[in-house]
Amino acid sequence: NKKRRGKVTNSENMFDGNTKVKTMEETAPTVTCTAPTDEEKMNEDVEDQNDESNMAPADEEQMIDKVAENQDDASDTRLSRRARWMLSHRLGWLYQLPGDWPRTIALIFGVIFPLFLLIVLSLFFGYGLAKLEAPEEIVANNEIIANRARVDVRTKFHNNVTTSLPEICFEVFTQDLPLNETFEKEFEELSSRILDRETFTVSSFRQSIPELTANETLELLEFLPECGTIGLDIATKFTSLADLDYESIGESLSFNWIRCDGDGLNSTASKLYNQIWGRPFVDRDRLKPDAQAATAILAWRISNRELYDEYLESLRLENGTLQIGARSFAFRQALAYADGFSQCYPNSAAGAWFWFTVMTTIGYGNTAPTSEGGRAMIYTLGFFSILLFAVILGTAGKIVVTIWDDFINRTKLHQLNIPWVACLFWGCCYYSWMLVIAAVMQNWKAARLGQETDFSEAYWYAYISTTTVGLGDYYLEHDVILRQDLFIFPILFLAGFVLLANFFVKLTEVILNLVPHSHKTLEDTLAESKVPCMPDHVKKGIKAISAFDHSSKRRAHAARAEKNDESDRTRDDVEVSSAVGAVQRG
Repeated sequence: NKKRRGKVTNSENMFDGNTKVKTMEETAPTVTCTAPTDEEKMNEDVEDQNDESNMAPADEEQMIDKVAENQDDASDTRLSRRARWMLSHRLGWLYQLPGDWPRTIALIFGVIFPLFLLIVLSLFFGYGLAKLEAPEEIVANNEIIANRARVDVRTKFHNNVTTSLPEICFEVFTQDLPLNETFEKEFEELSSRILDRETFTVSSFRQSIPELTANETLELLEFLPECGTIGLDIATKFTSLADLDYESIGESLSFNWIRCDGDGLNSTASKLYNQIWGRPFVDRDRLKPDAQAATAILAWRISNRELYDEYLESLRLENGTLQIGARSFAFRQALAYADGFSQCYPNSAAGAWFWFTVMTTIGYGNTAPTSEGGRAMIYTLGFFSILLFAVILGTAGKIVVTIWDDFINRTKLHQLNIPWVACLFWGCCYYSWMLVIAAVMQNWKAARLGQETDFSEAYWYAYISTTTVGLGDYYLEHDVILRQDLFIFPILFLAGFVLLANFFVKLTEVILNLVPHSHKTLEDTLAESKVPCMPDHVKKGIKAISAFDHSSKRRAHAARAEKNDESDRTRDDVEVSSAVGAVQRG
């Protein structure tokens, strides 16, 4: 029976010394590997299902627990180091917030917080820019005021010289006085009265005019032109205060980087406000350009007067008298060093607003940095701010569109998912938002400058601002910008930027749907295309290079084949010689 079944036990495999041992090849059964048929696969699936159905409930629970443990272990390995630290310190709820509140977290950390970060960067960099630009603006304003003073003094002096010159010449002729000394004395007295801010009165010449003969009258007529020429030359020495810049006379003082409202900070109301609220009081009427200019001019005149008195006192002789021309010299020195902006401070709010316009590429053009440090900041940090603004704006727009599309998909407003409908919707939102910006700008102009702005002009300002055109015909005056304005207009503009970006996204979808496109990508098309309009000499060069490459490859292949054949022949010769030697030895 065992032989018939083909089975052999271990005891029958035992052999003695006369038994011949079979090799592994003889004893191993013949195995044929064939692919399972469909019926076999179905039978195996049925058997697996039966095994699972026959599994005990306890075994099934153990398997489920084991699978859950494996999943937990895999998820733990995927957790970051920061998340594991939070879980270990009972702060796991922070890690679970993005999953529980995805829209809120995305709006806060993807839209609101980054946009607020842009405002903070504008405040920080704007203050540094104002610190760098303030000295340049102070020097320019002092020069404008000094030039006005030069023109005023020269005009008064020339007018009075023109009035008194004939009388001085007549006095010199009738009394036979020395011409140059008389002119210098009279002009010195005239300049002292003008520079000392005294009311000018004509010198007390002789009231009775002597009678002149005919010859004396002729001599007087010949003397007057010569006297007038000498008198004007001497007068020029007294009025040569400096080269006048008549173009800057009509310029107004600028307060783009500085603020001069010192008088408003010394009042009783401002001190009481400071005691109650713990911060200085800002009188908005003092922020107007005319009020700040009046404050600065008054401070400059006081400084000029003090310096003039100091220089004049230092030029007095031992006997208390002054040399001729001392007052002119003292006045020139006072003009050069008078400062009316010592009480002013950098306008950080205006600097922050300017930085915001640079970062958003609006650039109204109403002011620009002039110092090397300020321009260096624009070159480096300004470029970084522009890149950061572009990244944040793109990310914020994408998040808003995604959340809005998700909201539409969860509601019954599926029509808004149609590209042209969505484009129309975001366009209406953008133009409606500009109405809000225009209303705020109109109220701001009325409150800060007392100007009535037409609503169409305010809407035009909103348009050129949110589209970053910034033509410069309408802008916010830096003189009256306050820090609270930096949390109003930037937020309005940033919201307008996001709405405009969403409109462009949907408009792009509409255009792409209208334009026919193939399934091939641009990379595939470029790979299949040939270079058009290639010159003939370039084609010949390419063919020559390719032919040279092929010929060199063929020569290298032939050399390798010849070398292999030679090595094979050598190997055959060695084998033949060894075989012959073996035969001879045998």
